[in-house]
Amino acid sequence: MFNKTFKFKDIVGITLVILALVVFLTQNAFWKGRSGTEQTILKIGGNELRVEIADDEKERYQGLSGKQQLSDEEGMLFIHPKADMHKYVMRGMKFDLDFIFIKDGKVVDIAKNVSMGYKGIVQGATEYDEILEVPAGWCNRRGVKLGDKVVK
Repeated sequence: MFNKTFKFKDIVGITLVILALVVFLTQNAFWKGRSGTEQTILKIGGNELRVEIADDEKERYQGLSGKQQLSDEEGMLFIHPKADMHKYVMRGMKFDLDFIFIKDGKVVDIAKNVSMGYKGIVQGATEYDEILEVPAGWCNRRGVKLGDKVVK
């Protein structure tokens, strides 16, 4: 049988280790997405949502492909190094999306209710450096419109 008497400093030390572990695990679970991507809070119009950041070629290629669902409080923000008319596809998608095209912190175009089975290219009508993907119908439910400010 275990027969050691714990001293106050032992209990404090163990408590601090456990607390540090809990903080570390909680922080990583919140700020890292399913694929290890960074997450942040994004404000668009009068709305706030948690987004995964896809800011390199590998993350942008993977995107939301294979993800089972996206809540109304979540999205994915694709960040490109320069503005262009970047092309997106619905490869491996399991739900429909709204695409919000952003340039210099403002909504410049929106593609609503793009079907998960859509085989074409999704592209804005003007250049953009960021694309926000949210669940289909989100823009209508939240009143998002052209010209809305986007703040990270």
